[in-house]
Amino acid sequence: MGGTGERSVAHKVTSLQQSTLPNSFSSARTQNMSDPTPAHRPHRTLSLEWLTWGILGLAGLLTAIWLWSCWCSFPSNPWNDIRVAPALALSRGISIYTPADAGPVSTWVYGPLPLLVLAPAGLASTAAGAIQVAGAIHILLRVLVVVLVCLLWPRSVAGGNPVQEVSWQVSGVRRDDYAVAHPLRVEANKRKADVGTRQFVPAGSSAKPMQTAPRTLPGTRRPSGPPRQPAAPKRH
Repeated sequence: MGGTGERSVAHKVTSLQQSTLPNSFSSARTQNMSDPTPAHRPHRTLSLEWLTWGILGLAGLLTAIWLWSCWCSFPSNPWNDIRVAPALALSRGISIYTPADAGPVSTWVYGPLPLLVLAPAGLASTAAGAIQVAGAIHILLRVLVVVLVCLLWPRSVAGGNPVQEVSWQVSGVRRDDYAVAHPLRVEANKRKADVGTRQFVPAGSSAKPMQTAPRTLPGTRRPSGPPRQPAAPKRH
């Protein structure tokens, strides 16, 4: 009997909602819940995006010009041919780690990994071409690092939209002496004197209003009558 009554009440409530609410309400609510992207984007957001893309484009152009100038000036640095020469020697089978009494003298005191990275420079037919190839490898490594940072950088927060304002909340658990001695009680039982009372008593309720004023400590008396006004300062 109880189950049939609950089903009939639920059916009446559903019928009432379908008859009183507009037809587009449920579809609009479903669309808003499934698609967090707003239909109309503010003009300020669009202007900020255009400004961001403009700054990025200008920065990319200046970066390309700077990298081109670095590649063109790479052979003019006297230290570059000194660093590329051990890579060429290693690619031709000449040992760069020789003892003091045998083999060619080399200024290379580092590990072999940079020489392996510059190994394609040994495919050039001229010394200037080898330095240019080494300069291109050096520039490509710089660009690769920047591209990886841009690709791996988080674009949004928790699946949100770009240029979306978010708010953060940082919470913690207190472990100081006072917090340990006085732990926070989220829910506590009422005192016997407060049983049957409520802070807000609605109309028609038989509950009593709860006492919210400061209670009188044992052994003290609450002053009677209106509060005293402070005395006016005396004039001399």
